[in-house]
Amino acid sequence: MDHTDQALAHWATVMRCEAAILRFTAHFDAGQYHEMERYFAPDGLWKRQEGDVRGILELRERLARFKPDFVMRHVISNMRTTVHSRETATVDSYVTLYMHVYGDAIAPLHAPLTGPVVVGRYIDDMRCIDGDWKIQVRQPIHDFKAHA
Repeated sequence: MDHTDQALAHWATVMRCEAAILRFTAHFDAGQYHEMERYFAPDGLWKRQEGDVRGILELRERLARFKPDFVMRHVISNMRTTVHSRETATVDSYVTLYMHVYGDAIAPLHAPLTGPVVVGRYIDDMRCIDGDWKIQVRQPIHDFKAHA
């Protein structure tokens, strides 16, 4: 493989890793929890404040408990991908989370914009499994958090 082919392979890996992260998170925001599984390793680990999620089965169980009484949007930016090998990479990114819980009320057409509830970072360790890049470990870091 010549230098140009290596560069193309590198940037293809970067794009595929970042796309997997964006899709995983967009499906989370949309409540399409079953679609998130495509981008999460079978033995993946998602470190969450309310307890770690380990593997696809636990991902399903945890997400099934979510009540559909909120609107949530993650804005991911400043993605920086480090390719470690043909099978592993790490993506560091910034995340801004907006959320509105409407509880028993009727879901609003437009949720009120009160500012972000979290500004922080994701560190996503990625693994290539059967040609698809998946999140092996997702570690959120909350640099700023709104008061409850």
